[in-house]
Amino acid sequence: MNTTPEILIVDDQKFTHVLLTKALRELQLETVSAVSGQQALDLVEQHDFCVVLMDLRMPGMDGLETARKIRKNKRTADLPIIFITAATGDGDLAMQAYRLGAVDFLYKPVSAPVLKSKVNTFVELYRRRRELQQRNEQYRDILESVAEGLITVDMDWRIVEANDSACALFGYGHSELKGKYVPEIMSDAGPSLEQSINEQLENNISFQVETQGKHRNGSLFWADFRGTILMHRGAPHILAVTQDITAKKENERELQALRAQVSQSQNPAAQAACPNDGPPPNEDTTGFPTALSTIGKGIMDALDDPACMKDTFGNFICCNQRFATLFNTTSQALAGKGSMSLHPQEMAAFIQRQDMKILNDHQPQQFTLPAYMPDGNRCNFRHSRTLIFAPSGKPAAIICLLQETEP
Repeated sequence: MNTTPEILIVDDQKFTHVLLTKALRELQLETVSAVSGQQALDLVEQHDFCVVLMDLRMPGMDGLETARKIRKNKRTADLPIIFITAATGDGDLAMQAYRLGAVDFLYKPVSAPVLKSKVNTFVELYRRRRELQQRNEQYRDILESVAEGLITVDMDWRIVEANDSACALFGYGHSELKGKYVPEIMSDAGPSLEQSINEQLENNISFQVETQGKHRNGSLFWADFRGTILMHRGAPHILAVTQDITAKKENERELQALRAQVSQSQNPAAQAACPNDGPPPNEDTTGFPTALSTIGKGIMDALDDPACMKDTFGNFICCNQRFATLFNTTSQALAGKGSMSLHPQEMAAFIQRQDMKILNDHQPQQFTLPAYMPDGNRCNFRHSRTLIFAPSGKPAAIICLLQETEP
């Protein structure tokens, strides 16, 4: 792309082009020549000129008619035109030129210093406009390069810019999202949210909140909404990043439920006072099996004793490092295998019967069972077992804690 400013000289006399080009040489710009009105119209479609120097009197299409057609073209309607003519004292021509939007009117012979001064004004305006366009393009490139939703908000909480990810997140097109009041896309973005953000901004230039976003179709989702103050187009704005954290919030909820049930399984008194018959039915179960496999390992590792988690078919889901070390295995190697992989057939059959019992009774279990270690030694372990329930109320997994006891 050519970044050197260009001006268009329109005159049917070629020596005029030479004189004007020489007079403007110091401005470090490129001059393009047209010897007729039609050629000028063709060139303004192909170039981005910063100003046009137009002769009034030309054979065929004169300068006024050429200017009139330039003004009718949406692309070139604002192109600055300076008229140049040898017809001194013709006030009517000057008035017609100004009515067509001429920015100035010069008479031949043109003074080189005057011409340079007038043209330089429009060259500088052009350069500033191009710089602003480049900054806007760079800003837009930055917006679109971010995978998360990125919005720019003015201090009245109106959206002035949004990237594709933000539009997809909230279900709007760019033109639809632009100008929206932030509370329209945040379900609880009333005074409480604004107050929370403003309080954070009083002591810092950034903020971070978790709130609920509102999709165009009315559905809600958990959103992480964080941002900072910056200057945008000469005024303070908030640049905010937002992303859907619904899966994270669901996993946190499942994690809390798992921890609560594990804690309860280690406290028989609490079990007796609050028997666990499972959560109420008809709750959403979306993502719960995934939560078991991803969060279960974290729960296991948080326990001090050897522990494992099994599915309702009696197959291992995961175990902690203490359990893996005890049986000389790994959580990955154990996943999907049954009790036969760790115990003799008779002992494995007993454990399978206990699996069926707890799944039917929904009551915590405790029993003592010997186990043969990889080194050949026999140890006794007390098994403390409890159920993990899915949000639907059905058993989803068995957690088993092992504590070594005296023979």
